[in-house]
Amino acid sequence: MVPTSLMLIVSGIVCILLTFYAIRQIRPRAGEPEAAWTASDALSTTVILVLMTLFIAGVGLILKGILD
Repeated sequence: MVPTSLMLIVSGIVCILLTFYAIRQIRPRAGEPEAAWTASDALSTTVILVLMTLFIAGVGLILKGILD
């Protein structure tokens, strides 16, 4: 496999893993205060848009690495 393709695939996997990690941290838990990222509607919207962008970028990097 070409090193560039491998780097694209690894970068895509890292983007997707970061997205799922952030979503896991945002989820409300019993007995703990609300995450600061979701304190208001504007912050929640911004966070979810950033996470969606990161996820889509990760998928795109993986596809680029595979199809190259």
